[in-house]
Amino acid sequence: MEIRGLCPPPLYDMTASLRFDRDVPGCAIVSTSPMLGEDRYHWVWLRLGGAKLMLNTAYEFGDQDIQPVR
Repeated sequence: MEIRGLCPPPLYDMTASLRFDRDVPGCAIVSTSPMLGEDRYHWVWLRLGGAKLMLNTAYEFGDQDIQPVR
């Protein structure tokens, strides 16, 4: 099976997810929404080899009223 693209459910913590996907497997950033701060975006499109990954936030920054599941 060859995976060409993924769009997981909206994220609680975009910054942590982006840093993991970029720094651990080495995904390259293809495109983003406007930058809101260091590694802070509403959405990010990543690429690793031939696969593409779209990350989206579940909340506006600062509006998270629930704690993430750990």
